[in-house]
Amino acid sequence: MSSRLALSIVLLLLLTASIPVLATEEAKFVEQETPVCNADRSNWTVGLLYCTGEASQGYTLFSPIPSNTTYLIDEKGRLVHQWASPGDHRPALSAYLLSDGDLLRTANNANNLSGDFSGGGT
Repeated sequence: MSSRLALSIVLLLLLTASIPVLATEEAKFVEQETPVCNADRSNWTVGLLYCTGEASQGYTLFSPIPSNTTYLIDEKGRLVHQWASPGDHRPALSAYLLSDGDLLRTANNANNLSGDFSGGGT
């Protein structure tokens, strides 16, 4: 009787040890959701590097440091609007889209300053 009990306990332990492995294996085969923008990389617009369905709804406003342009894109990476800085000033610390659609952006005036440094400014 004791060998039967021991065998039952061993089988029970083996069965419970295999349950998490089976659940993990099943999770690997869950079908991935099709990306929202499902586009060929050659067609992607400015600002889109990786396309999944995990993007937040709405718009993204960004100003690349080496550029004098600020971009507004949607969650699918499509260019909605762009603003070029008069005077070809590069962006500094921040950019804000105002309620009337105008852009308020700080500018880097490094070319107009004396000294060998460059920093953000207003």
